[in-house]
Amino acid sequence: MGELLTTLFSFPTVALTVPLGVALLYWLLVVAGAFELPTHGADGHGEGLLEGAEGAATVLSALRLRSAPLTVVLSVVTLMAWLLCAAGAPLLGRALGAPLGWLSGSALLVGSLLAAIPLASLLVRPLSPLFEVHHARRHEDLLGRECVIETGRVDGGFGQARMEDGGAGLLLQVRVDGGRPLERGDRVVLVQWDEPREAFLVERPEQLLRSHATRVGEVTEPSGEPDGEGMEGAPRARKENG
Repeated sequence: MGELLTTLFSFPTVALTVPLGVALLYWLLVVAGAFELPTHGADGHGEGLLEGAEGAATVLSALRLRSAPLTVVLSVVTLMAWLLCAAGAPLLGRALGAPLGWLSGSALLVGSLLAAIPLASLLVRPLSPLFEVHHARRHEDLLGRECVIETGRVDGGFGQARMEDGGAGLLLQVRVDGGRPLERGDRVVLVQWDEPREAFLVERPEQLLRSHATRVGEVTEPSGEPDGEGMEGAPRARKENG
């Protein structure tokens, strides 16, 4: 156990232990609903880092790593490199007959990162459908459908919900303006597509029922008091005719 801890927290493995810990913390927050689940082309999850980096984008495309969000790719590459480095450090140290120095450690670190990229490609490809946002032919086709909130909160600029479609489900960007905050597990109804925010506006089913009942009541409510003059006018007319 002591040798394992020494390997994990000594160079070169420690250079990957820290970013791996950051990646694990990020995914724990995603599971808890603090962050949105990254999707293909989702802003704010690292996709913009490839803009202008045509060489990096070409390499990722060639390795079919663009099929998943960049945060997923980086997390898997870091994990694979960490495992290779942690396993290779003791073996290389025994082969050299001495603890790893900066030169040998750096070589192992670079080699682990290079070897991790094709391994990550093999692991990421099957995960690609999990992070794909399906768009209907027309967004209006989904209005009125129920879905379940996936993130820890939903507000005017943040939130995702999953709608059952008989398969893995559709992951949708959703927003809510005003009202009681939405939380993970709440059932909501898609009521409108907001083009500027590229997301659906949602409301709770009970809120929609109350709004509908209010509108129905306004339509059926009498507009004013009955006009008595018209009722009295008929007897007066009959009297004059008589």
